[in-house]
Amino acid sequence: MRKYFVLLLLLLLMACSATESKKGLATIEPLEEFDTKQAAERLSLGPIFEFDITYHDSENTKMDLWIEVFEYGTEVSGEQGQIRSIDENINVDSESIGWTIIDPADEKLDLRLYSYSEDSRGTYTSKMDTLLEQGFPTSHGYLIEGSTELEAGEEYTIATFYQSDSESAIEDFDSLDELRNNNRVAFLMKIKVDEK
Repeated sequence: MRKYFVLLLLLLLMACSATESKKGLATIEPLEEFDTKQAAERLSLGPIFEFDITYHDSENTKMDLWIEVFEYGTEVSGEQGQIRSIDENINVDSESIGWTIIDPADEKLDLRLYSYSEDSRGTYTSKMDTLLEQGFPTSHGYLIEGSTELEAGEEYTIATFYQSDSESAIEDFDSLDELRNNNRVAFLMKIKVDEK
């Protein structure tokens, strides 16, 4: 009888821990293939990142989405005019959000954050003097994999575009500090959800 009690207790604990892991305000997932990416590639635009986000309680959730810019490890977002989107009136259960850089080789960088759902669309644009140098390699990528729960008040870095300070190669990085400090320029896409 004691074995059954221990087994029942163990099952109860496992069920509670599964319920506990779903306490985030939203779930976000990076998309590898999407229509916007195909259009950007046809037009030879810069890198593009897109995510599906599902809100667990959209009426009581607000979202902050922004890009931070670092030059040799020093944040220069404020000097360059930071691009930011704050949505305090989320009226959909799910939507797609994204970030793109239009023509990274241009003298002025055209950064765009966007969102769309079945009911609405929005684009937020910022033009800034380019910090990128010709002849230095660039790289970009998602910084999250698979479905990720977004906890209230937590900042998440979800994508990056960066340029090496070496003319010959892009180096791998093990942390955000390495990414920011060991490259000429690093752009970081960040998100935070919170309760209203």
